[in-house]
Amino acid sequence: MDALRSGLRHLLKTRGGLLGLQITFALGAVALVFMVAFEGLNALNFVPETIYAGLSDFTLVSLPMFVIMGAAVASSRASSDLYEVLSRWLHRVPGSLVISNIGAYALFSSLTGSSPATCAAIGRLFIACIIPGLLLTGLVMAWALFLSWKRGTRLVDSERIYSLKEKLELMPRLLPFIAVIVGVVYALYGGIATPSEAAGVGAMLCLVMVIVIYRVWRPADLSAILRDGLRESGMLLMIIGTSILFGYVMSSLQVTQSVAQAIAEMQVNKWVVLAAINLLLLVAGMFLPPAAIILMTTPILMPVITAAGFDPIWFGVIMTINMELGLITPPVGLNLFVINSITPDVRLPTILKGALPFMGCMVVAILLLCVFPGLATWLPTVMMG
Repeated sequence: MDALRSGLRHLLKTRGGLLGLQITFALGAVALVFMVAFEGLNALNFVPETIYAGLSDFTLVSLPMFVIMGAAVASSRASSDLYEVLSRWLHRVPGSLVISNIGAYALFSSLTGSSPATCAAIGRLFIACIIPGLLLTGLVMAWALFLSWKRGTRLVDSERIYSLKEKLELMPRLLPFIAVIVGVVYALYGGIATPSEAAGVGAMLCLVMVIVIYRVWRPADLSAILRDGLRESGMLLMIIGTSILFGYVMSSLQVTQSVAQAIAEMQVNKWVVLAAINLLLLVAGMFLPPAAIILMTTPILMPVITAAGFDPIWFGVIMTINMELGLITPPVGLNLFVINSITPDVRLPTILKGALPFMGCMVVAILLLCVFPGLATWLPTVMMG
């Protein structure tokens, strides 16, 4: 209960949206207004049940686990070791600090993530996302490199040249991260854990790593990790809860389903249909969590995709990237609020402005997957036939 109160107080301090409103209360207020307007006051009886049913989804168990993973790594030298290894190899590259950050995030995301955990149940999609994920990482790194070169960003300690020995001597520090990745993948594909449970495996392995290797074992240190994890999880779950209520209203009013049905009935070229579907998913992702989008649109869109001759696994990858794009797009933009909660000194509009080029990278990745669908289908075909 104390953790819930702490999360609520943290939420009240977290401002978001273009009008400076707390996003969780803005979403909830809009949902309540439409529920009363179209269904009457009796509809309010379903509010607690709807939010509780949405938050009781087992896939959301992974969310606090991911937060704890991040809190555990942030509390030790683990993150600095990872950055140090990458920075030594990329030291003389323009924008090496940014590229090192991107590489570190790519390595962390390979453990697992809340969005992939939601979507991994689709099947082979987890494997199909490997090459597109590397492609997207490369695009983001390329943009960071170009921007640093264009701005003439000066290298930090640019006269320093690391020898091959100096570059290799820190490589053993990557072994704990590799061990965590191997442990999570083995738990997932060895039949030990479901995708959501694999997040718990990752959290446990990260805690073991910081306790055994980085000596973060004092009760005060472990308490701080759990406290921070619970506080951030409370804030995010409040946003998700009201977004689920908002999604329920849109679903009950048949908004998303009507648009999806209209797209399905379009008598046009299949690529025009795909563009319309991507636009629908992007707009839906601005307001709804990925799980709600999948549940509302997949039963309608999947027959359209297969009838147009598109590969369902390929479309699943496109859909995943599109929903991730929605997670950094206002007004909800859940990932924007996660970053804002980590760096409260940076205003949300500043974070959004910085995210715009990377949104463009996601769009380019979607276009490349449309031109070269084998990027998503080749690896699953080779591994699983």
